Amino acid sequence: MRLENWADTDPATPPSGVCATFTHDHRPYRLTLDERHHAASARMDPAVADLPVLFLDADGPLIPFAAKPHRRPEGFTTHRLLTPRWTRAEQERLSRTGRPHARVKPLRVWADPTLGPRLPLGHYQAVWATTWREEANEYLADLFGLPRLPSATLPEHADTRDRLHRPGRTKPHWKLPYLLDYAQGRPFAWVDDEANDADAAYLERIGYPAPTLLLTADPRTGITARDLDALARFAHACPRGDVHLWRISAPWPDPPARS
Repeated sequence: MRLENWADTDPATPPSGVCATFTHDHRPYRLTLDERHHAASARMDPAVADLPVLFLDADGPLIPFAAKPHRRPEGFTTHRLLTPRWTRAEQERLSRTGRPHARVKPLRVWADPTLGPRLPLGHYQAVWATTWREEANEYLADLFGLPRLPSATLPEHADTRDRLHRPGRTKPHWKLPYLLDYAQGRPFAWVDDEANDADAAYLERIGYPAPTLLLTADPRTGITARDLDALARFAHACPRGDVHLWRISAPWPDPPARS
């Protein structure tokens, strides 16, 4: 499966193997499955190729940014980070507000160092799916007790150009096509505070060929024990083939088995 700009070809004559089409930043795209990616999958480490992918967002699932600002969640520690991306964004904001020489304040991050060891990483290929991008490994992995992870390729500034991921949106999240491109038709679980029913409906509509779990984390608490249980159950259900699409969100119902 690969990501292509639909406008680069004749949209009236889509090639064989088109899995889905979508629009991002006012440009039409398609997802296709072709022989090159079959070959790439064949070269994948067998220890990883048979595992479902676990796409991890950082802000929300790991970092409970919506918790009460003066009440650190139990079990979390406070860290103040000056990452290159945060520094650039703050410098731009300060310049826009007429304070170009003001000091950039560090970003406060609440982190639970026990979270990584509690995630069922042995049953997944864990992958960052966050706008922290390459900085997630450098600044977050150690804070959460996580190993260095590969990262799904997300376009720079896409999260600021495309605000369709706001609560109540009815179109697929801007990240989803890039996650599908990375998953290459494999089962996957996506943990994100912004995943919603529009994403589940999109996966059903395109007939995604493998089991999927969409787990909406509460950004006030981060990943909870119930979320960890859902991830473990999904990973164990995938090899049995008795799971299709699980959509986990408040009030956290039991995920249905495939009929």
